[in-house]
Amino acid sequence: MFQNNKWNDIVCRAKRPYICQRTHPAHVKKLADEKAAKEAADKAKAEAAAKAKKAAEEKAAKEAAAKAKKAAEEKAAKEAAAKAKKAAEEKAKKDLEAKLAAEKKAAEAKIAAE
Repeated sequence: MFQNNKWNDIVCRAKRPYICQRTHPAHVKKLADEKAAKEAADKAKAEAAAKAKKAAEEKAAKEAAAKAKKAAEEKAAKEAAAKAKKAAEEKAKKDLEAKLAAEKKAAEAKIAAE
């Protein structure tokens, strides 16, 4: 392969080093450094993705917990309202019965007085 990336006038897309580059210590070190930098970048990218995923899962869990808490509070409020309504109805019923009983006694007393 020539410097213009051609071999017998055909474009060569391969990026292969010359033998003198592969055996030269400075070039070998440069290749090793590039490989290490790429691996470090890939590792950092994977860690960032894992961290973002964990944060998203924690956020979803918090939202689900808040939603469940709100639903439980609403259910408790509805139950308390229903219980209060039932108690009020029972009290009104007892008051009405007491009023009717008082009216009945008053009517009986009136009849007895006549």
